[in-house]
Amino acid sequence: ERGYVLASDGQTTNLAVVNLKQPRLLARVPLGGNPTGIVVSPDGSRVLLSTMSPDGLTSVSTSTYQVVKSYNAGEATSSLAVQGGSTAYVTNFSATQPGVTVVDVR
Repeated sequence: ERGYVLASDGQTTNLAVVNLKQPRLLARVPLGGNPTGIVVSPDGSRVLLSTMSPDGLTSVSTSTYQVVKSYNAGEATSSLAVQGGSTAYVTNFSATQPGVTVVDVR
C-alpha cells in the first residue's frame, strides 16, 4: 500500500499526487491539457490519463511522477480503460471523431 491519492485537476491541467499518511502534496505533474479520465496500470507502475490536449493520452510514472509518453488518442478524449497493461481504450466525444480509440501503451 502506497498511501497516496492521484487526482486529475482540470483547472490547472495537472495530475496532483497527495500523500495520505502525512497529508501533503507530493507532486504536480503538468499534462498539457485538461485531464478527463484516470486509470492506474495493472502493475501500478504508470498512471494513464485522457486529456483535452492534442495527443489525448498521457502516461505518468508512479515512481518518478514524470510524464513518460504521450499518445495520439484522437480528439476530445474522455473516459478510458486499460486491458492487460498494454492496451488502452479511450472514448472520444468529438463531433468530428466520436467513438473509441484503441491505443497500444506498451
